[in-house]
Amino acid sequence: MAFSFKSELASVLQIEEGELSTEYKEFENGVSTDNVNDESITLSKLSSEVKNAIQYGKKIVEVGQGYKYESLSEAVNSSGDNTVFIVHTGTYNIYTEYIQMYGSDYFKNYVGYADSDNVYDRGLFLKEGCELIGIGNVSINFPYPGSNENVKKYFSVISTSFGNRIKNISLSAREGSCRYLIHDDFATDSGENIIESVVFNGASYLNTAIGGGMGIDNSYIIKDCLFENAGGLIIIRSIKETIEREKRSLSK
Repeated sequence: MAFSFKSELASVLQIEEGELSTEYKEFENGVSTDNVNDESITLSKLSSEVKNAIQYGKKIVEVGQGYKYESLSEAVNSSGDNTVFIVHTGTYNIYTEYIQMYGSDYFKNYVGYADSDNVYDRGLFLKEGCELIGIGNVSINFPYPGSNENVKKYFSVISTSFGNRIKNISLSAREGSCRYLIHDDFATDSGENIIESVVFNGASYLNTAIGGGMGIDNSYIIKDCLFENAGGLIIIRSIKETIEREKRSLSK
């Protein structure tokens, strides 16, 4: 099953893979176009995600037990644009990870993201060009047990910008505990966001799995996803509504 939402005609990129040397060398975080010519790597032994990262000069960050980052939130919050997060088998509790990073009163004092300089107040935020790729059985959950209505109204498990991809994860939240499971409403430029092979479980506060704001030259592709007890599928604000909202914001 695949859903495709487009506001303008999108370009399709074809990646042509050249030949590298034949000796394989282990790596953790550092293979990119900056150093690939100095390394000995067999391209055929790398995953498609790593191949794409090399092609576009993206940084690779591995997350999981025994890696530099065992906290997914710490890995994402510590990285910049154009990072591919290879997330290994495990359960990643965004609620406890945020408390570990920001303190035990973070959710108690949470008021929302509108007036915040911290983009991570939106949830686990993927910056421009970032990808979140699960390897094995990857579960990301948000079992918020508190009563702060602001958390429920404004905090989403994952929030995206543009040029993002989320693939091969299970995403869940305690019923009514967050705004959306994925909040796709923060693009500052044109781009395509892909959500692929994601299992959604748990109805959000707004009873919708994905909330999006469709901008000019933005595309959403939702492919091979499963929605279990996740409320509605998707809310997409139209271009006209988005423009009117921005006008109202600028006039204040």
